[in-house]
Amino acid sequence: MKRFVTFSTIALSVLPSCSSSVSSIEDIDITGALKSIDSESLPAKATTSSQFVIVNKRIQTVGTLKIIEENGDQYIEFGHDFQTVDGTDLEIILHKNQTVGLKIVEGEYLTISPIQSLTGTQRYTVPEGVDLDEYGSVAVWCEEFNITFGYAQL
Repeated sequence: MKRFVTFSTIALSVLPSCSSSVSSIEDIDITGALKSIDSESLPAKATTSSQFVIVNKRIQTVGTLKIIEENGDQYIEFGHDFQTVDGTDLEIILHKNQTVGLKIVEGEYLTISPIQSLTGTQRYTVPEGVDLDEYGSVAVWCEEFNITFGYAQL
C-alpha cells in the first residue's frame, strides 16, 4: 500500500508538468487510445504449449511445441529445444488422439508438412479450414515405415 501511495503521489505531481490541459488524473481519457489498437498489430500469442513425448527409446523426439495465433492464422511452432533423430520421409502430422502409438492408422491423422529441420525452432502453418479442436496432438512421423518419432498434446 505504501508503494501505491508513493507512486500515485509522484504521478500526480508529475502529471501537471507533462500536459497543461490535464488538471488531474481523472481528466485522462485512454478509451480512444485503447480502441485504436488493432488486434493484428499485437504480437503473436501462444494458445497452447506442451512437451514432446518419447514413443520409443531408440527414436527420441524432445522439446516444446506451441500453437501460435498471429494475424488471424494459426501455426505449430517447435521451440529452440526441439530435437529428433534422422529418418526418411519425416512428416509433421495432426493426430486425432491425445496419445500417439508407434504405428498409426490411415484416417486418424492429417499431414501438415515434411519436417524442416531435426533441431531448433521451426514453424508450420495450420492449413486454412483445419479446426485444431478436432485433433489431440501433433506428431513427428516417418511415413515410409509408419513409425511415430514423438508427439505433443494440443
